[in-house]
Amino acid sequence: MRPGRHRLGRGGARYGVAIGAVLLLGGVTLVGGLVFGGDRPTGAARAEGAAQAAAPTWTVEPTPVEAVIAPPARVRIPAIGVDSAVVDIGVDTAGVLVPPPTADVTGWFAAGPAPGAVGPALLAAHVDSQAGPGVFFRLVDLRPGDEVTVERTDGTAVVFVVVSTTRVAKTAFPTELVYSPLPVPALRLITCGGTFDHAARSYRDNLIVDAAAK
Repeated sequence: MRPGRHRLGRGGARYGVAIGAVLLLGGVTLVGGLVFGGDRPTGAARAEGAAQAAAPTWTVEPTPVEAVIAPPARVRIPAIGVDSAVVDIGVDTAGVLVPPPTADVTGWFAAGPAPGAVGPALLAAHVDSQAGPGVFFRLVDLRPGDEVTVERTDGTAVVFVVVSTTRVAKTAFPTELVYSPLPVPALRLITCGGTFDHAARSYRDNLIVDAAAK
């Protein structure tokens, strides 16, 4: 399986900028007000004004930062019998996503968000190999409402619910859609699909399953 020659292109470039820690701007709460105008104070009035100025009339709330999410260690999809270890994957020099080394593990695009963090986390796996079915052999059978559990290296887990499944030609892989940032946690499962091209020794399509955090 080779999950399409979907180069990161313009969508990937924006995605790469957005995959760092997401800072949510905190608010500034004004408890008092700032008063302007009036005659210039002198003498006792200046002293009284200085004393009043020494007492702050506003507070600044700390800016919250998104908690660090541990990397994925395992993915389980009961509806299709998936229980797979997760390894890191990336892209080659041409910007093409490199699939996991074997058909019995799932690859996580480690340059992107971890599952459960804000944005689209990408998991890719082979549909099959010469040895037989791969981890995502039955990905096509997933239906809306099916659950995907991702276990993390710190012992925590996050559950996603399947929303939709899309099959696209590898020559028309929706790079912008797949890699573009999102304001909420999401999961995308990618594998090969469609008919097999014997000359190219690969499937002609990609299967993309979108899931939302439960």
